[in-house]
Amino acid sequence: MRRYRAERGGYLRAVAGLALLIFVALVVGSCASQATDPVLPSPTATSAIPETSTEVPPTLAPSPEPALEGQDPELVQAGELAARSKIEDAIALYQASAIASPQNALPEIGWAWALIYDDELELALTHAQRAVDLDPGSSDAWAVLSRAHAGNGDAEGAMASALEAMAKGIDSAQARAALGEAHLLKGETLQALRAAERALDLGKTNPDAHRLRARVFLALENQPERAAAQLQTAAAYQPQLWLRRHELGQMLLEAGYPEVAELAFEDALALRPKAVTYAGLGEAKFEQQEHELAREALATAIDLGLEDAKAYGYLAGAAARLGQCDAAEAYAQQALALDPAQLQALESKDVCQGTAKATATSQPAATETPSAAEPTSTRAVVALGGRIAFPIWNADLRVYEIYIVKAKDGTERMLAVGGMHQPALSPDGQWLAANGERENHELLSLLKLDGSRLVEISAYVEDGQPAWSPDGEKLIYASFRQGIDRQPRMYALDGIPWEGGTVEGREIRTGQDAVRGEMPSWAPDGRIVYRGCGLDSPQFGCNGLGLHIASGAPEAVSPVRLTDHAGDSRPAVHDTQVVFMSDRDGDWEIYAVGLDGTGLTQLTDNSVNDGLPIWSPDGKTVALVSDQGGTWAVWAMAPDGTNLRKLFDLGGNLGPDWTREQISWAP
Repeated sequence: MRRYRAERGGYLRAVAGLALLIFVALVVGSCASQATDPVLPSPTATSAIPETSTEVPPTLAPSPEPALEGQDPELVQAGELAARSKIEDAIALYQASAIASPQNALPEIGWAWALIYDDELELALTHAQRAVDLDPGSSDAWAVLSRAHAGNGDAEGAMASALEAMAKGIDSAQARAALGEAHLLKGETLQALRAAERALDLGKTNPDAHRLRARVFLALENQPERAAAQLQTAAAYQPQLWLRRHELGQMLLEAGYPEVAELAFEDALALRPKAVTYAGLGEAKFEQQEHELAREALATAIDLGLEDAKAYGYLAGAAARLGQCDAAEAYAQQALALDPAQLQALESKDVCQGTAKATATSQPAATETPSAAEPTSTRAVVALGGRIAFPIWNADLRVYEIYIVKAKDGTERMLAVGGMHQPALSPDGQWLAANGERENHELLSLLKLDGSRLVEISAYVEDGQPAWSPDGEKLIYASFRQGIDRQPRMYALDGIPWEGGTVEGREIRTGQDAVRGEMPSWAPDGRIVYRGCGLDSPQFGCNGLGLHIASGAPEAVSPVRLTDHAGDSRPAVHDTQVVFMSDRDGDWEIYAVGLDGTGLTQLTDNSVNDGLPIWSPDGKTVALVSDQGGTWAVWAMAPDGTNLRKLFDLGGNLGPDWTREQISWAP
């Protein structure tokens, strides 16, 4: 069996371990003024704590496992073994206890937790359900059932079980932590934060409460340092549990620290050699461009039985970059069979095709010349950069929230601002314009991406749908402020009021009258494509007249019709192409048309809702939202409609009128 082998000397290992300790010290120190828990010394990151070690300071003593206090010594011993990553030994004791006391729920509760600690979540669900069946009045049984449901991705099951756990034990830290996990799985990050804080109030030493707060910090505030500190605290309370080190490695990897993540994964492997941890180590190595070591670690994960699209995809990517294209093709096929949109597998094909083309061009020219009509749409997908902003409807608070994530995979999720929607990222990716619907910010507003410098910049609550000019110096937006006909008009801010101010905006006019229109998008030449009306529209009605284009300059404009269908809306422009959404075939699909109104093309064709298209900053990709599969997500495709694949789930719904929302993509 192939195994990952570190090829560094002891000196380099010591230096790397010191780097992790410095990182953790800085992390915990930076959070001391913000977190409610004490600053904790971190366990040594470069070696596993010996099994015989009991020299743990009282403040770091592992907290009792759920439902283990006051039990017989055999169950207490089983819990201690599980916390030391001795899962098989722990399960043997739980099994013996369950056979001896078949009506006792406690062995089943402990058994389920041991399986959760071993990342065997389907089996954990079986034993957690058995515990609930034996003792439906046990808060601990419902809590472990909720955690098992959450681990299996069942948000509804996790929530229902967590509420039962709360009902049976309102003061249980474990029940609160389970409730928070369920909220987080449902995309309800504010509720998850409240549950995490309450869980820590009830149990400062509860590792799962610290784990929950770590995940909330990353999801709600995009604070990987604070998140890592919370996971380090969880690891301090269970210093010999491989899962704590593994999850820390995952968090650091997602936060963009592959070098430090590598050390956390290696510590986890020293405690328990799990396939998923080898896969994480392989990904960390891949991100550091150490492709041979990445290939070894990922191959070991596969040898240990891991069937995971991402692991196969990264293995394909590593093999491709090592020039092993036959192996890369085989791994890519396995990855794409599990996930047809697996990005690393698709990129590996591109790498190998590029290698083949480079080899071909180095040979003497062939007698045949390639056909000029050869389509470019069959090429592999382009690697994605930048960030995407999108709104989510918080049904509990009845407000929108705007999140920003990495475009390529939806990681580094950050809550930019609550109580606002229709986000528009500036072309340089430094600012966010949005439609305000929160107290004291009900107008069009502007803020930095970290939520700072939030100011209002328009004069009416009806102002919305902002769009930046290509140079980032202007904004155009739509408004229903006119009370005469309540039809949308468009207004331009020719100078951005960066410090705030209730600016009226310049109305886009045809001369004697205003242009009726909404959902504007700037073209590179300063013109504006919008949904609305032309000069020849009867009574200037705005329904059924499609997309138009007009100058965005201060002088009077003469709109030109591009399309003529009532449902054509939400245009986005790049170069000379416009993508837009339309229900012209009976459901919402994505279409494209030229700025001259020619070349109308349907890009998507299915029975689900596809909409809100946007261009990537480099113009090589079109992103859209879709509820394909029953879950709202962001998808991407080539500008000709090929290579359609899912990038990430939104983690919630787009609200009561999703067709009037917008998403945004910036560097």
